[in-house]
Parts: sequence; structure tokens; C-alpha cells
Amino acid sequence: MPLIVNHLLLVTGVILSLLGLLGNRLELDHALFLSVGITVLALAFVSDWRRAVRAKKQRQEAIESRIHELTLGPWGTHQTLRSKGSIWIGILSLTTLLISVYATYTGLSSNPINWRMSLSAAFFVALCLFPTLLITPNIFKPVLELSISGFATPIHGSIAWAEVGGIVLLKRTHKGITYYTICFRVDKYSQAVTNMHWSERLFALFRVSAAARGQVRIRIPSSPGSANELPEVVYAVARHLWKQTTGNNYDWHPDFSNEYNEASRELSEVHSKRHVLQDLQPEEMLAELEQVKNLLQIQTAELVRHGHKLNRQTWIALALFLLTIALWAWSRLS
Repeated sequence: MPLIVNHLLLVTGVILSLLGLLGNRLELDHALFLSVGITVLALAFVSDWRRAVRAKKQRQEAIESRIHELTLGPWGTHQTLRSKGSIWIGILSLTTLLISVYATYTGLSSNPINWRMSLSAAFFVALCLFPTLLITPNIFKPVLELSISGFATPIHGSIAWAEVGGIVLLKRTHKGITYYTICFRVDKYSQAVTNMHWSERLFALFRVSAAARGQVRIRIPSSPGSANELPEVVYAVARHLWKQTTGNNYDWHPDFSNEYNEASRELSEVHSKRHVLQDLQPEEMLAELEQVKNLLQIQTAELVRHGHKLNRQTWIALALFLLTIALWAWSRLS
């Protein structure tokens, strides 16, 4: 069912339900209107749910088809995948910064000095400066470029696949919108990068750059109808090129410890040589199985610690919420 029809059903159901609730005052058959209104609302909700399920299935099928097409064989030196960002965010951020700078100058140059205007504008300058330096270099340029030689961004420069120690696609959903960030582990970023933007060198002085984190994070656009590849496709191509160039294809996640990620890498190596395990002697096979057991125990212990940490954070947040409610109620009663 088209979206516009679904919205019309929703509006119609709400109107009929209201007429049913107010039927006695308006001398209407309120039971009939209420029942029909609830039925139409239920139909609208079911239709919307089916449309969402269908859209999710179509998106997944499109992702799988595109990944199969792009990773079917090895890439050549002429192949490149580019992901472009929105120029309007950069233009808006830069315009806001320039307006704030001009307002600060106007307040300071007036006679007498308008301190309220100057301080307010200076606050917006400080607020906009950091994101503007991050966003402005991406205007009219791809936020991420993948090729057989490595990956490149306007801010972080070019980095070869041999310097990459892990790749992961991070997802965060807020108010029904999912944001995707692809994260590359680059332990020796300062030595590995070429063509680094001057703003990244400036951030390095304050220990907030990729060199301090050992990670390069890029927000991947995921707007419907965009000419860009979907974030899952970009991630799959990055993993494909990383494996093609270095042979590495293990899992890694920045939220887990080095021991957990190292265990993931070793398990990947065991999995990659599974075709030769059948030729091992019984003693060698037992040694391999013991190694796998130890690696799985490391990962299990890490997952348990991570779960306990999330539980503690949840209880702390709940306790703070209840404390806030209690303080508010006490202040109202006193």
C-alpha cells in the first residue's frame, strides 16, 4: 500500500475514533464510529508494518546483490569506490562560523563595546570551529575513497591496506534514523599516512586526532535515493580489498580489549587453514583444538565483562534517574 494511502487511513481512523468518543454530544452512533475508526487505525498500522518489512527485505536483497557484484573477483588498479557526503552541512557550518566571527568583531569594535553580543558570538565561534574544521575539507570531495592501494579521506590522507589492523562498521540508531561509521584500526597512523590535512595535524597537538586514537573513523552517508553505495556495501568492499591485498580478514571491534581482538585474529587464521587440519596427526589436531578452546574462553570472558559493564551502566543511570525524581519530589513537598 502506498505511503500516502497509509497516511490517509491513519487520519481517517483518528477522525472516526474522535467522532465515536464524542458521539453522545453530537447525537451520533458513537459505537459505530468508534468501531470503524479503530478498525481503520488497525488497518493503517498493519499496512505500515508490512511496508516496513517489505522495504527492509528489499534493502537487504539489494545489499547482497551489490556486494556479490563488487566482490566477485579481485580488483584492478583502475577500480575505485567513492562515497560522497552532503555539501550543505559543510556550507551551513562554515556560514555559521563566519557569521559568528563577524558578530564577535562587530561587538568588539562598537563604542562602547557590546560585551553581551561579543561573548555570545565568541561562544558560537568556539562551538562551530571544531566541526567546521572536520567538515569543510569534505566539501566537493568524497568522504571516503577505496582502491587496491588503500583508503583515503580528505582529512586523514591516504593509508595503505598493509597498515590497517582491523575494519568494522559501527551502527547507531537515534529517533528511528541509523547512522553508520566505518572504523579502520591504524596503530602507526603518523608513520603510515600521506597527504594528511593540516587540520588533522592541528588536532594531533590536542591529542584528539586519529593518531591519538589509533583509529580512523568516517561517517558513511546512508540517505535513501542517494547515488552513494549503501554503508554495508562500502564496508564489504573495504574488507574485500583488505583481504585481497594482505590476506587478512579477521574481526575487530574498538570497544573490546586487545586480547579479545587478538583472539579473533588467531581464530580467523585457524579458520583459513581448516582445509589442511584433516591432514594433521592426532596430537597436532588436539593441540589445534586446545588452542581454539583457549581463544574462545578469552572471548567469552571478555563478553561477560562487557555485559557486566553494560549492566552497571544501566543500574547507575536508573539510580540517577530515581534520585533526580526523589529530589524533585522532595523540593516540591518542602
